[in-house]
Amino acid sequence: MLISAALCKESRDMNKCIIHIGMHKTGSTSIQHSLDSYSDDRFLYATLTNTPNHSLAMYSLFAADPGRHRLHRFAQRSGRKLTAYLERAQADLQRAVKAAKGRTLLISGEGIIGLEPPDVAKLAQRFGSQFDQVTIVGYVRPPAGYLSSALQQRISGGLAKFEPGRMYRNYRNAFAKFDDAFGAENVLLWKFDPASFPGRDVVREFCTRLDVSLGEGRIVRLNDSLPRQVVCALYTHNMFAGGR
Repeated sequence: MLISAALCKESRDMNKCIIHIGMHKTGSTSIQHSLDSYSDDRFLYATLTNTPNHSLAMYSLFAADPGRHRLHRFAQRSGRKLTAYLERAQADLQRAVKAAKGRTLLISGEGIIGLEPPDVAKLAQRFGSQFDQVTIVGYVRPPAGYLSSALQQRISGGLAKFEPGRMYRNYRNAFAKFDDAFGAENVLLWKFDPASFPGRDVVREFCTRLDVSLGEGRIVRLNDSLPRQVVCALYTHNMFAGGR
């Protein structure tokens, strides 16, 4: 079912926000890069810390300990550097909220799903105070497909040994906290099933559901699945010539 009618039936002068939370392995990167800098008379895609993926900015603003995020650790961002990042993310978010007044602000970050329940509650409180309507949306990939995609990503990254149990995502832990914080009626989850998407394209599917008029020329496809034979070849390489 499309959600555009439910989201747009109120007066256009309402402040509304749609937060896309992924999940991982459901085409989020393609959605984000396709919507990067998108703006019309009904929607505004936020610009946060100069990247279309809002995962790190949103996680950092609402997590109890943002410095624990692997990307901050990788960038050796702590102390003043971390404070500067948080200040920029905060300013960018406030600027986006102000710029979207009367339109629907779009935010997308699959990393948002990694926030703990108290952090999600803080997110709901903050956005609830700034918007008349906040809707959480996301795609849910069946476990087998999710594990297969996660395995492929690890092989592409050079790994040859895996712990499948650690790759599995607890779906209840991932999504129930959003129901609790925002209300189940404001959380819309859709099955990730590319075979049923328009042109098998998740970007078209996403924009159709939200009634976003995104031109074909803006659609970007990234992180597409590799053919099985390529994955097998990469795995063999990782096993016998890893690191070379």
